[in-house]
Amino acid sequence: MERKKYYTIIIVFLLISNISLIALHFKRPMPKNGPRDIIIEKLHFNEDQVKKYDVLIEKHQRSIRKNENEISTLKSKLYSSLDSNQSILDSIVAQINTVQKHIEETHIAHFKEISLICKDDQLKDFQKLTHELAALFGRKKPN
Repeated sequence: MERKKYYTIIIVFLLISNISLIALHFKRPMPKNGPRDIIIEKLHFNEDQVKKYDVLIEKHQRSIRKNENEISTLKSKLYSSLDSNQSILDSIVAQINTVQKHIEETHIAHFKEISLICKDDQLKDFQKLTHELAALFGRKKPN
């Protein structure tokens, strides 16, 4: 009987601690430090602009994912062709470069589209933001 009481106490304790953690999670505001939230904050977007921006983000992410998948496929092809002649390897590298160039052009177009949803009084903030884009979206260096 004593074991049953011990297990009951442990189960009740675990249940209470889990409920407390869940409540804490929902009570705490979500951090607003992702690029999306930073851009919304810095450009002072209203609700309508946020909706338009979210559509732009989805379109942009689909395009980038497609291109990144293509690069991944090309890199696999490149590395599995290491025993091929140099002209084949150069051709695959050129294809990777073309896709990477398209990714960069997609990023530029995305930011130009963001500027189009800005109101006149937000364009100065957008101009300031362009100087921070590399830091916001640059690849994180491994530790």
